[in-house]
This record gives sequence, structure tokens and C-alpha cells, in this order.
Amino acid sequence: MNKTSIILIVICFTFLNSCRTENPSISVHEISMEAPFDMPNIKIPDFSTSKRMSILDFGAKQGDKEKTSKAIELAINNANSIGGGVVIIPEGEWITGKVHLKSNVNLHLNKGAILVFSEDPADYLPPVHTTWEGMECYNYSPLIYAYKCKNIAITGKGEIKAKMDVWETWFLRPPGHMNNLKRLYHLASKGVPVEERQMVNGSSHMRPQFIQFNRSENILLEGITITNSPFWVIHPCLSKDVVIRNVKVRAHGHNNDGVDPEMSQNMLIEDCIFDQGDDAIAIKSGRNQDT
Repeated sequence: MNKTSIILIVICFTFLNSCRTENPSISVHEISMEAPFDMPNIKIPDFSTSKRMSILDFGAKQGDKEKTSKAIELAINNANSIGGGVVIIPEGEWITGKVHLKSNVNLHLNKGAILVFSEDPADYLPPVHTTWEGMECYNYSPLIYAYKCKNIAITGKGEIKAKMDVWETWFLRPPGHMNNLKRLYHLASKGVPVEERQMVNGSSHMRPQFIQFNRSENILLEGITITNSPFWVIHPCLSKDVVIRNVKVRAHGHNNDGVDPEMSQNMLIEDCIFDQGDDAIAIKSGRNQDT
């Protein structure tokens, strides 16, 4: 095989691989509804014909946080790389660190599955582009995080649950936290670039959201149970085309809002149960200059 043939093979493989990502194996359908105002159809992903893959096939092991966290990451990467897929959390209790979704991926929890999120703040580093009470910053990653994603879902009859051992000690707002919050207000009001608003240090104790969809679109959250949360429970931020249905939330901690749609559009929330220690649904528009 000559050098020219090898180059052509590499080019063809790269082209096919990129096409596979750009042409997802999922479809998008639209939901229409009656409203007392003009309401466009909401687009959500349909994973009914997508490949299904269990985290067991990627090395997940009950009771082993590192192996399960890595397995979930590998499964999500694989589903994304083939243009779309369903990542299955099987029956049983699985402990994990952060979960970062990617486009064209459905995280599906089978009935009897409990995905337990670690209470160790170190498991939610490095910091990510997120928010704190309406102000953008770099902070601990939300437990489940999607940034600039399209066609994503979290579905099933299973449960996601946050261990609260450490987060509960952060509910109080000692001087260190308040001073860092004051610093963030100042940085935001002066228009300091978000990359310079670094809020992870020894004393800020700014708790992460449980689920944050950040700058994402075509989102479905359906059927799951959510128990406990360090901070806001479900946070669509600067996102659009979001459906949240048949979700059960029970979170009685500090700032445990059920859903905080923030600077987002085209949303449907229906048939949900909210049992939490703060607002059920609180529509937000950022804060001060960050709007």
C-alpha cells in the first residue's frame, strides 16, 4: 500500500467519523400545546430507535465510585461518538461522582436503579462554567451537567440521589461564604469575564446544583425520582425546548428549589410532584448585570 492510499483511507475514516457525529441516530419530534399566548412547538429528542448500552459493559461495579464514574463517562462518550444512544443504569445502587452529559445522549435509569452521588466536593472538580443565584462564575460542577448540548434526556423509573453529609455542613453561611458572595457580586457588577470569577477556594462553600442544563436545547427529563440536593434541584439556564414531566422531587435542604427555569424559553413542566424545602417552580432572569 503506497503513501497516497494510506492518506486517502485516513481522510475517508475521518470524514465518516465526523458524519456519524453530525447525523445522530435519534429523531426530534415536536409537542404542541394550548396557551393564553403564542407558544411555539417544543422540540424534544426521541431515543426509541437508538442503541442502548449498559454501564456494566464499561466496567461499572456496585460500591466502587471510581469504576462506576468512569463507566458512565465512557458510555456517554461512546453514545455521543456514534451519533446517539441510551446509557442504561441497571437495577441496583450505584455510587458515582459528577456526570457530564453530551449531545444525543439519554441517561436512562431502569426501575430499581438508584444512582447515588458522592458527597465529596473534590468529585465535582475541576470547576465548570455555571452560576450562583443568577450570577455566572466557575464553581463546582453540578452533579449532572450539560453544557452547550443538543438532544439530551434523563429518563426512566429509577432514582438519582445526593449524599448530603458534607453539603449539609455548607448550608450555614459563615463569613467566608458571605465574603466570597460579596466578591462575586462585585465581579459581576463590573463585567469581569466569567473565566476570572473563580469561586472554588477554601471558604466559598458555594454548593452545586443537582441538575443543570446550561446553554442547551431539545431536552427531556421524564419519569425519574430525585432525592436530596446540595442546592437548586433542576436548573435549565439559557436553554430552550425543555420538557420536564412525571418527575418526583423530594429535597428538604437549604435552597432546594424544585425547578428554576432561568433565562430559558419554550418549556413545559407537567404532572410533577415537588416536595422540597424551598420554591417548587421559580422562574428567574439572572441577576443585576448578568441578565
